[in-house]
Amino acid sequence: STAVASCGAATTLATAPDHFLDRGGVSIRYRVIGPDSGTPILMLHGYTDRLEMWNGPADSLARDHRVIVPDWRGFGRSVPTDTTVPFGHAFVDDQFALLDALGIRQVHLVGYSGGGLISANIALRDPSRVASATFVAGAFFEDSAQTARLLEPYIAALETDEGLTPFFRYILPTWPDSVLIPAARQYLADNDRGVLVRTARSFASLALDWSKVRQSTVPAVVVVGTKDGVYHLSQRM
Repeated sequence: STAVASCGAATTLATAPDHFLDRGGVSIRYRVIGPDSGTPILMLHGYTDRLEMWNGPADSLARDHRVIVPDWRGFGRSVPTDTTVPFGHAFVDDQFALLDALGIRQVHLVGYSGGGLISANIALRDPSRVASATFVAGAFFEDSAQTARLLEPYIAALETDEGLTPFFRYILPTWPDSVLIPAARQYLADNDRGVLVRTARSFASLALDWSKVRQSTVPAVVVVGTKDGVYHLSQRM
């Protein structure tokens, strides 16, 4: 069965009720806030995160937009009931299914980190569904082979006591270890290690077709810190 939210009366993301979309083997949690006016906004969190990361930004946008914020499959409360559920393009499929379930034809996309990668795949697959795209520190990998090479040492570390620490050092090079190591441990504790590994391995399948990127007419903006580990990838976008 599918639970679908009507126009959200909640004024903040933190106080909005959870809704769930059955996707076969996983129920996608999402929240909806803001008025049912104008073009809605779909906000996608980053790898290791959950929808609550958008508390604040979503509230500001919800003053005059309907804002839809889901958890990726396997993250937050979108917990798989089947250990064989796919990742990769399934992340993209979930967003189209959610928009269809809510009767939404077109959205503004806002994606952070891996959520930026998912957003870019949405925009390339069906640009008619995307009014604009905002990529915040997007993980725009060069190609599938490069993605696999880049991520393999971090995936290997995930399966050891190092956990997420090497990956966090890559994406957050300015953070001191006194802050980074506790954060990496907390994010590892907050997530299923197997899901983290399988998701990271699936990112290669989401590497962008840059010929399609160059041909795209979707209005887009890229936001990234100059010292961010993915800065050079954002420059290409």
